[in-house]
Amino acid sequence: MVLRPWNERSDAEALHDAVLESLDTLRPWLPWAEAEPGSLRSRRRTLRTFAETFARDEDYIYGAFTPDESRVLGGFGLHPRVGPGGIELGYWVRASETRRGYAAEGAAALITAAIRLMGLDRIEVRIEPRNVASQRVVAKLGLVKEATLRRRFPRGKELRDMDLYTVFREDPLPETSARFLDPAGREISPQP
Repeated sequence: MVLRPWNERSDAEALHDAVLESLDTLRPWLPWAEAEPGSLRSRRRTLRTFAETFARDEDYIYGAFTPDESRVLGGFGLHPRVGPGGIELGYWVRASETRRGYAAEGAAALITAAIRLMGLDRIEVRIEPRNVASQRVVAKLGLVKEATLRRRFPRGKELRDMDLYTVFREDPLPETSARFLDPAGREISPQP
């Protein structure tokens, strides 16, 4: 797989198709999916916002693609909203591409990049306890469950529990073979 920042011009339609295909699997877990289906025009605005926040070092949202970059496999993000030295990792995989290891592969690449390239100390993943697929991903990667944060995740009018998983700089990092590209399209390696 290839992980790279989204491109408003070249990726909007492919992302739009992937999201529309995946709504039934995304809505139970991801708040942004509740507002879907959006228009292709709104998808382009979203990708523009992703590029702007990436350029300002505020949020890092990546597309996951097949090796030839012809098909969107999903999306991954590193979100600096968990305090100093840490970052939150989020991910989703296209419905027709689940159970093929893409979530673990992409998460491993971003964990490694966050620690080795960004110099961060802690990566957090927050998952609803009922989200069995994502629970399997963090288990496969060897992340440690630190806690269940009770009634912390707003969904509509209710607050849901959230399991908190972490990996620290000194922990063994997961291996990855994903190609990782920077915003200019240059291949970078988070491996030593």
